Amino acid sequence: MDNRRSGKRGDSEGSTTQVQSVDRALTILEYLAEHGSSGVTEIAKSLDVHKSTAFRLVVALENRQLVEQVEERGKYRWASA
Repeated sequence: MDNRRSGKRGDSEGSTTQVQSVDRALTILEYLAEHGSSGVTEIAKSLDVHKSTAFRLVVALENRQLVEQVEERGKYRWASA
């Protein structure tokens, strides 16, 4: 059975996409550690991805309390411990 049609994650395409997302999320954390706070536009440019992709990744990190939005709207930073 073709894994792509069955929705199973065992195919190499799905694994590559998941690893790429993890790599991008970690790159965001490194970027924020280096730059302090930054907006989604700057983060997207650093990753060379669309703003919507960067935003989804930042929101996922925010949901895990790894990044937080700063008082200046639209800016994010590494979450305080």
